[in-house]
Amino acid sequence: MVRPVDKNKETTRDPVEISEIQAIKYAEEFSSLYWAEKKKRQELESAHAELKKLYVELDKLRQKLKAENEFFIEEYKNDQFSGNIIGQSPALKNALEQIDSIAKRDVTILIQGETGSGKELFAKEIHQRSLRNHRPIIKVNCGAIPNSLFESEFFGHKKGSFTGAIKDRIGRFQLADGGTLFLDEVGEIPLDLQVKLLRVLQEGQFEQVGDDITKEIDVRIVAATNRNLLEEVKKGNFREDLYYRLNVIPIQAPSLRERTEDIKILAEYFLKQVCNQFKVHPLEITDQNIQQLENYDWPGNIRELQSVIQRAILIHTDGPLQFNFPQKRELSSDENKTKNDPQTTDRSTQKEDVKNLNKETILSTLEKTNWKVFGPRGAGEILGVPPANLAYRIKKLGLKKP
Repeated sequence: MVRPVDKNKETTRDPVEISEIQAIKYAEEFSSLYWAEKKKRQELESAHAELKKLYVELDKLRQKLKAENEFFIEEYKNDQFSGNIIGQSPALKNALEQIDSIAKRDVTILIQGETGSGKELFAKEIHQRSLRNHRPIIKVNCGAIPNSLFESEFFGHKKGSFTGAIKDRIGRFQLADGGTLFLDEVGEIPLDLQVKLLRVLQEGQFEQVGDDITKEIDVRIVAATNRNLLEEVKKGNFREDLYYRLNVIPIQAPSLRERTEDIKILAEYFLKQVCNQFKVHPLEITDQNIQQLENYDWPGNIRELQSVIQRAILIHTDGPLQFNFPQKRELSSDENKTKNDPQTTDRSTQKEDVKNLNKETILSTLEKTNWKVFGPRGAGEILGVPPANLAYRIKKLGLKKP
């Protein structure tokens, strides 16, 4: 007789008995699986964190690339006549030789010269011959920045740091990281910002506006000015320590009056460029035109020559080009100061003074200055003549340092 099964009655199974050795083995296997899983999880979390960090770096690079693109687009719009330095005059050759000798040395350079004498092209030439030419040269026109925006322009700012800061902005120092920063019209920098600029030059560190994180930067500074910065230091308009930090290697950009031999070459270059720009039938400059250009004293230097050529082409109808020059040049207040400065007398007279210097006088002065021609207490300053002209005279006489 089959006995019915009671479904309400729980069925029980006998426990499976395992040995102590098997228990230890199972425990070790479970432990191994646990730690392997934990290690994978840690590796995954670490990879995730690293990926997140890379995304942040990628975003920074993207912002920097965008800022660089915006900068170069703006530069291209404002720099229609960019190019190489053109000319073969002794004054220009001497300046280029000086550039060649110091371009690869990673030092700060101060380019001095009159307005329109091509200081920006000199800065670009220095960058192209340097070891940093794989990175860009970034320009800051210090004379065109409102005082309230200087710090933001130099160092950048964080979103919301001031009224109008609707997004993060990279400053010119970050844009120039690894390359060259060209500070044009450096004498226009406000005194309160000069302290922060000095810190960057000394320590290579700065903070963005609205941020307390210190950033490291590696840039080469090339500054330019048409002012006498030493006079500005005496007046209290420029910090003395910043002046000496910038004036490590001074280079003088020669004026067009010192480059008479280059006027014809430059005029023909600008003529061709302007004709192409405005799609004008190619024109020629006559010998009489060249004579006119060479007889003018060019207060605005190369920039004025470019404008004169452009204006002559645009108003040209028939016959030879016509140039209209002012009958008498009126000196600006800065140029009047320069004219009255005993250290900056008439340049044409100084040229003749250099020619009149005999070999013995030059050699004696060079020995006293340990063959230093440029800069304070150099042979040029002692003899009261332009260092560029003196250097050319030294080369022509075949004088060499023992």
